[in-house]
Amino acid sequence: PGRILYRFVTETGWLEQLTRGQQEGEIAIQNLARFFEIIKNFETLYPGAQLPQFVRHLDLLIEAGDSPAVVEADAGTEAVEVLTVHKSKGLEFPAVFLVGLSEGRFPTRERVAALEFPTELMRDPEAGSAERHVQEERRLFYVAVTRAKELLWLSSSFDAGQGRAQKVSRFVLEALDRPRVDLAVVRTSSLETLNRFAPQPVAEQGWTKMHPDRMLTLSFRKIDDYLTCPQKYKFVQVLRVPILPHHSVVYGNALHSAVSLCLEGKMKGEMPPLESLEAEFKRAWTGEGFLTLEHEQQRFQAGLTALHKFYAHEQEHDLVPLHVEKDFAFTVGRNKVIGRWDRVDALAGDIILSDYKSAAVANQEQADTRARESLQLSLYALAYRQQEGTLPREVRLIFLETGLVGRSTVDSARLNDALSKIRRAAAGIRARDYTPRPRQRVCSTCAYREICPATTS
Repeated sequence: PGRILYRFVTETGWLEQLTRGQQEGEIAIQNLARFFEIIKNFETLYPGAQLPQFVRHLDLLIEAGDSPAVVEADAGTEAVEVLTVHKSKGLEFPAVFLVGLSEGRFPTRERVAALEFPTELMRDPEAGSAERHVQEERRLFYVAVTRAKELLWLSSSFDAGQGRAQKVSRFVLEALDRPRVDLAVVRTSSLETLNRFAPQPVAEQGWTKMHPDRMLTLSFRKIDDYLTCPQKYKFVQVLRVPILPHHSVVYGNALHSAVSLCLEGKMKGEMPPLESLEAEFKRAWTGEGFLTLEHEQQRFQAGLTALHKFYAHEQEHDLVPLHVEKDFAFTVGRNKVIGRWDRVDALAGDIILSDYKSAAVANQEQADTRARESLQLSLYALAYRQQEGTLPREVRLIFLETGLVGRSTVDSARLNDALSKIRRAAAGIRARDYTPRPRQRVCSTCAYREICPATTS
């Protein structure tokens, strides 16, 4: 289902058209990304299922009340939020309008439960089912009215087009402590009804800047995406435009999963057999994004070869990692940078931070250059210094295919450069500055080049 839908939105030009629009188009892209998440979860649960099965799955979700959610409004956007009472729990607003406060709607009429709740588990087993239903509805009404901080507006419909007058909800009478409510009925005139069809002026919309006191969470991927091209950051991190997985991502994820299994076992003193690593590699492998079946088979064998080489190296060396896949976080002003160390080693009292790479390098010089220029390794070192108060002796990139290890030290100049990049990316993201930076080298390999209006040919 995912591939069919993706081909439709790309080959018809619809996705590209949305990227050229204003905020309405951007919200539509975010909603589309949410829908693709539902498809992805379905395909994970039911591999090999076809489109009719997914349509049935979607119908069941909607029948169960789990209609695909729309994106949440941006924190800086002034807008009306339309919520159910359940969705409003824990939230507060300056003004709240409660509508539909009529008997039969709030409280709703009791429905026969499909599954009877055990009497022994009930809080008040003596109460009848109708009474329990009203009590639950009354609690929901309390939740609704307490969402308002300054203004609360209660309204109900006198005539809902059903041929008989509606009664005001008993909850309104209870809240106002009145035996009855003097109705102020507002009727729509014929002219007002006609005016509803008049075209509405389109407001100028755009992204609002983040509040300076709001904490911004960054990662290496977010920083790198923004510095590469702010438009790419917007596609990936803000709009979350769906793309088909690339074969290099599938390859890298499968290798990293098997490597982590090996290192975690070694750290615990129980290094798993090679067969377990191969099984983990196969489990994490998906056949998506490859050019042909032959291409997939070639990359699969290349991955197994790299895994065997890595395993042999770990068997020959007794160095046990101090940490594997360990999360870290540090702050730079009002910006929080998060990440994960692939591997932390203590060698003769000194710390070495390593990151595993599935990409290939041709020689040692290239490996060392990659390590020396790696922003990711600089973030590793910054995090370690902030958490432990000292710098690592060395940072490394370990290239799994060739077995080459790129090595580099970290000095104050390199750390200052990394801090400057963090601040530069954070400033642009906070300002919602997504101005494209088209360059031939970058655009030619960008996954969004087919839909980006700024792509260079």
